[in-house]
Amino acid sequence: LSLHDALPICHVSRLDGDRSLTAETLIDIWPQVRQVYPAARLLIVGGGDREEVSRGKAEAVNREAPGAVILTGPRTDIPALVSLGDVFVGASRAVLEAMSAGLPALLSGNEGYMGVLTPEKLPGAMETNFCYRGYPMLREEDLLEDLLDLLGRPTEWAEMGAFGRQVVLEHYSVDRMTDDYLAAYDRLL
Repeated sequence: LSLHDALPICHVSRLDGDRSLTAETLIDIWPQVRQVYPAARLLIVGGGDREEVSRGKAEAVNREAPGAVILTGPRTDIPALVSLGDVFVGASRAVLEAMSAGLPALLSGNEGYMGVLTPEKLPGAMETNFCYRGYPMLREEDLLEDLLDLLGRPTEWAEMGAFGRQVVLEHYSVDRMTDDYLAAYDRLL
């Protein structure tokens, strides 16, 4: 896996029917992304019952642009793979992992789509456990527009990534979760 001199965008998810919408949509829009950012590489981590569908789509893109889409299959070294990315697109625990690594995040899942993580969107993302239930469904044109916009603002990535990392440290760290559990036990006693 070589992403040297690339613009790596990372996505981690099960590639099952109820989880693969973002991965498949990313692959579908990848030729358009590469028209604007020819060095862009898409790294998709995960496996499932739709993995072969995703592989077929990736192979079609890679025939025109070898190495443009990389599917790793199921992996256990998620933190190491996420850290290869410049930008993350996804939902749930995977987006929290990317935020902890300081990556700017696009919030997209099978239950809904929120776009680029900003302080204004954080409460809604947290209320849905970063699954975006109740928000508009993912549309290809929205993902393409938001991804191209985000890729066009690399000078903001460090600040966006620092914001996401701070969110994880304040609300999802082991220390924070332990304190929350202890407080719940104290209330019960």
